[in-house]
Amino acid sequence: MAPFFGRSSDFTYSVSEVLAAGGVTVWNNIVRVTPWISTYLRPELITLTLIALVVSKYRKMHWLLWLTALTFAAPLLILGKTLHPRYFLPVAPFITLSAAFMVHEAWEMIRKKESWEMTVIFFVLIGFYVIGSLRFLFFSYYEPNQIPFVLHDREQYLTEWSSGHGLAETRDLVVQEVHDGNYVTVITEGSFGSLPDGLLLYFDRIPEIESVRIEGLAQYPVKTIPDWAWEAAEDHTTWLVLNEHRNALPEEVMHNLHLEASYPRPYGAPALQVYELRPNKE
Repeated sequence: MAPFFGRSSDFTYSVSEVLAAGGVTVWNNIVRVTPWISTYLRPELITLTLIALVVSKYRKMHWLLWLTALTFAAPLLILGKTLHPRYFLPVAPFITLSAAFMVHEAWEMIRKKESWEMTVIFFVLIGFYVIGSLRFLFFSYYEPNQIPFVLHDREQYLTEWSSGHGLAETRDLVVQEVHDGNYVTVITEGSFGSLPDGLLLYFDRIPEIESVRIEGLAQYPVKTIPDWAWEAAEDHTTWLVLNEHRNALPEEVMHNLHLEASYPRPYGAPALQVYELRPNKE
């Protein structure tokens, strides 16, 4: 169990490290996280909740909602070393509730015509909020590669190895090869994650998996291809699947590989590539 718990240092600072840094790590986390929350919950919604803390008749309730949200966020902000926007999802319901109550209160004020200034601010904020939200929803449904993620999530979901681009297409390529009557061995970069595990998941309930072997090389970047893979290639179709920027194979090895397919990622990010091993190529 010791190695398992030892991994915690990859994701969190110890209390002594936080104290030794004199608050610098906490401040850096706040600076990093604030744009994430503002972007996903929308600046207009955040603005409404901040206005509520000052002018609402129910200020105590709004302060309580904010303090509850901070209760979830504080441990991450204080101790977090590796942070992702999704970690702060528990914060969202409380800030959203605060904004919803403030919208209702502002609407009641507008109906009573107590303040034309409040009317203008209200409709401007609501208008921008609706436009921003619809934009996100539109791209989510029609063009996922253009979803306006924050940069950190763009890397996670669109441009890095974790995005999963090309996995379904690689599965289809393998299935077609099996339909042509061939057994297929697939070797991949890595040992878990999108390769090889993600690719293997795409074969769930697909009978062709009986004619497929998928093995991770536990290499990233990939620097060598084991002898057993070359031996397999002499007997049947054998492919190497890896991300373009994780290919560190020497030129003499690349000479015996043939690019079968390349699946690009958005924003010009490295593609997922499929190579066929050809050990007898001269």
